[in-house]
Amino acid sequence: HKWVEAFSLGVSFVRAGTNPAMMVRFILGFAASSPVGIAAGWMLRASIAGHANALVAALDAIASGTFIYIAAVDLIAEEFVTARDKFWKFSALCGGFMTLVILSWVTPHEH
Repeated sequence: HKWVEAFSLGVSFVRAGTNPAMMVRFILGFAASSPVGIAAGWMLRASIAGHANALVAALDAIASGTFIYIAAVDLIAEEFVTARDKFWKFSALCGGFMTLVILSWVTPHEH
């Protein structure tokens, strides 16, 4: 999904009329974020070798929280700005939430 994010970032820069030098700096920072994140994860995991499961759980929680935040603040809120089809949008939203709740009940998991 990184290529879609990069494309979106480039389109946003072009639409905003961003200075090319500034655009290159931001794109280089974006491109470096994955390798830097991987290296940081490796170092962190190596430093707490006995507690790797707790690290994975914490990082999964942060990633999940980020997705939920983006969905709630950006995507879902934007859909409800227009008055068109609000009932169906709300029904789909509730249906999605209920599907996840039911899946969490019926799939085996450990804590």
